[in-house]
Amino acid sequence: MKKTFILLLLVNATVWGQLRGSGTTVTKTFNYAQFDQIYLDDLDGNINIEVGKPHAISVTIDDNLLDLLAVEQGKKNDLKVYLKGNTNNRMYVEASHIKVVISLPNVALIHHFGNSRLEVTGLATENISVENGQNANTSLKGISTNLIVINKGNGNVEANNLLVQKANIQSRGNGNVDVNAAVELTAKASGNSSIRNHGKASFDSNSSKSGNARLTKV
Repeated sequence: MKKTFILLLLVNATVWGQLRGSGTTVTKTFNYAQFDQIYLDDLDGNINIEVGKPHAISVTIDDNLLDLLAVEQGKKNDLKVYLKGNTNNRMYVEASHIKVVISLPNVALIHHFGNSRLEVTGLATENISVENGQNANTSLKGISTNLIVINKGNGNVEANNLLVQKANIQSRGNGNVDVNAAVELTAKASGNSSIRNHGKASFDSNSSKSGNARLTKV
């Protein structure tokens, strides 16, 4: 029955061009734990990740989108949250009221692709890797020894409020990355992207730019 409903939603999105949230929301909670990698795909809405707290997950979503919601835990300490059938926003989900709140003691990897806005707070870690793509926007706050960012598409990564010692940043497409690296910084930018450092580190000899890309020390 659920497969039939999802198929009807896909057909509806194809015929009418977009799938809009109903405005009537429901909230679900999930009891997954023991994960430190988070994969967020094909969502539209707001996401908050709160680091330094016990594992907890809640999702608020429009009732007409509920059957599309997938929250799964994999075998490699990873949590996946996505909308089924909405790869690359093929269902044109718009005007949704999706809100995802995830808390966990520590996070090692965040993968964020879609049209959603993500804010990560409370980071206090040795290593953090972020993959940001499509039209997703990600904000990071806290401290970390090492930071790796791969940004591609039209979205931005705001890590100027994440104080790091060393950073390795790649950005390609139309998106920008702001970073705050104090000691070492390797950056590679291409297309129309910009990488801006708000910290004391200079771009090292392995850094490069191509096309209209820019490397800037703010």
